[in-house]
Amino acid sequence: MIRSNFLHFGDLQPPAARLATKPIWLANIRDGRGGAGPIYLIGYHENQAIYRTTNAVIQHLRAKNLCKVHWPMLFSTVWIPQCDVCQTDIELPGIVAAFVQYMDDAVKNNDFEGDGGNDF
Repeated sequence: MIRSNFLHFGDLQPPAARLATKPIWLANIRDGRGGAGPIYLIGYHENQAIYRTTNAVIQHLRAKNLCKVHWPMLFSTVWIPQCDVCQTDIELPGIVAAFVQYMDDAVKNNDFEGDGGNDF
């Protein structure tokens, strides 16, 4: 898939974009369809954090006007299998505010037994 992205988009990474040392998993958040998808910190662009997630999560966040989508991806040479085939890079301008609602919903709807997971 990395090769496919690279062949389709080329290396479009802008000079102002820099990768994190490795993608950092933050949480699983609801996708508005009864499921959840992972969100990873993948790098930075113009001093803004860039996250990678699934298309379903992006559609849900866009419907609530909580994210800015970068398409084509800023980091087209990075592939995160957990983000599914249609993964995309996004900015979350109000990341704390964006996640609080989903975290609260997850805590109310799930019985967390101290497993240390971040499944929000």
